[in-house]
Amino acid sequence: AEEYIVYLRSQERWRAVAEQLIKVVNDRSFRSLEGKSKHDLWMELCDVITSHPGEMEGLRVEDIVRGAIVRYKDEVGRLWTTLADYHIRRGLFEKARDVYMEGLSSIVTVRDFSLIYDALTQFEEALISSAIGDDNEQEEDSKDAAMGACNFLLHDTGDDLELRLARLEHLIEGRPELLNSVILRQNPHNVNEWHKRAKLFPQDAAKR
Repeated sequence: AEEYIVYLRSQERWRAVAEQLIKVVNDRSFRSLEGKSKHDLWMELCDVITSHPGEMEGLRVEDIVRGAIVRYKDEVGRLWTTLADYHIRRGLFEKARDVYMEGLSSIVTVRDFSLIYDALTQFEEALISSAIGDDNEQEEDSKDAAMGACNFLLHDTGDDLELRLARLEHLIEGRPELLNSVILRQNPHNVNEWHKRAKLFPQDAAKR
């Protein structure tokens, strides 16, 4: 099975690669001759199906990635950004943004927060660069940073610069609150973090 998957990869038959990986991860008796764990195979599957959305018609890509999020708690930050990247590659920017925010509202570690927050920030910055009309080199750098050389900006009209700038500003200003929420989800009894939260909203008792 693994040799066949390697062959399919060499032929760039990504749909077939995904189908074979799905069979492998669902086969409880499968033992990798290459020493790969189920975890490794799941991550490989998620990377394939999200990196080649145009070839995955009919596959429940989002359900598969969300299943991995539930299964592998140590990979949730990476998987949320992978799912967002899938929607970006499809040109569904609002959906991608929703996925980023859903991830930020559910994670419980600072490491995962950093992964998702940084990816979201780079995504917003790339959209702004597109709207401003940077030169090709700057635009390419932004795309590479935001989602690994994905050509999502080709689908972008860039006609809402003020909204994009406001979103990025709101995201940056809201970072302390978002991070504080993550730490409190990890430990709701962290008194020091509750004190920090009270200082974040001195005039807003509801948010405290």
